[in-house]
Amino acid sequence: MRVIFLSALPVALLLFATQPFPAQPPKGEMKSEPGKGEKKPPPASQNVPINGKTLDQWLGVLKTSKDPSAREEAIQSIVQYGPEAGLRAVPLLIGELKAYDTGLKVNATIALGIILGGARPAEEKHLDDAVTALTNRVKSDSQGIVRYRAAEALAAIGPEARNAVPTLLGATEDKLAWEIRRAACLALGTVAHEKGGPQARVLDKLNTALYDSCLHVRLAALQAIVMLGPPSQHMSMTKLRATLDEIVAKSRNPLLQIWSNVAVMRLTKVTDKNLANISKLLKSPDIQARCQAAQALGLMGGEAASEIYHLIAALGDEDEDVVGYTLIALGGMGKSALAARQPIQRLIDTTKNETLKYVATEALKNINNPPKVKKLG
Repeated sequence: MRVIFLSALPVALLLFATQPFPAQPPKGEMKSEPGKGEKKPPPASQNVPINGKTLDQWLGVLKTSKDPSAREEAIQSIVQYGPEAGLRAVPLLIGELKAYDTGLKVNATIALGIILGGARPAEEKHLDDAVTALTNRVKSDSQGIVRYRAAEALAAIGPEARNAVPTLLGATEDKLAWEIRRAACLALGTVAHEKGGPQARVLDKLNTALYDSCLHVRLAALQAIVMLGPPSQHMSMTKLRATLDEIVAKSRNPLLQIWSNVAVMRLTKVTDKNLANISKLLKSPDIQARCQAAQALGLMGGEAASEIYHLIAALGDEDEDVVGYTLIALGGMGKSALAARQPIQRLIDTTKNETLKYVATEALKNINNPPKVKKLG
């Protein structure tokens, strides 16, 4: 049986991410996240002032100031010291989730996601308290933006936030905003992950979300299914398979076509038919569909070797985004993409886009010397 492998990029970043590849990395501009081909700068030393204060000073502001705007600035500054240093603020941030001010709650939820998504507190109680507080925000906060950001934060924490699963299941049907339903589905993709496979109630709820009126919710449900993988052998997938097969057979939306085929293979095995369904969309008139078709094939690494020449052809796409994601896909295939080495080298020699040149160079390295890949699930 052939199985889907995880390529060089994490699934959560690989799926549905179609940010443009800039011709030149911007200079003199502070950004919250590095662009493609750029290294993330190391967090500042706790003794180095950020926005005029050291970490200790910002913690003092967060603890004692009665000015919500000052505390909000403190939160935004503290996260710039990185997750490990930010752990010192976790109890204070949990307290801010009870604030009356919506801006404070939003910034506190975002900060907890960043910090606890990258580090774990020495005291397990702090993590448990954070999960409980975030779960309560998803469940009962009157402000939709807070519910949305809290679901995102739980997704960043991952399986250690599993106590939030029942609340997230309910949030997949939140009537206030489709963004909340989408965030809840995506969160289930990480929070509900279990070694023996996802629970039936999780897959049932994601199956229901596949009928949501919002395209982005349906796509998020497919992503979660791909991330969670098949349930234990004794659990039936008849209902979910029927839904996925119906999408594969009848949907006219190229993105749903791509990820429903990936989901079917994730739950069963990789087939040439499903791969062909995806690779034909490398020629779609829709740029986003072409990008995501390349991503989907790259997700399966060498198991998508039958489609290698379709990907090589996509290196000539007129859109640089498509070329960039095709390079990432080829790099993730390792030695199965040996036939792509010369086309990639020609691109390196001719492109004026420095980011594309970097991605192509990395792809070539991965093809010649494949990194160890991790099996999904």
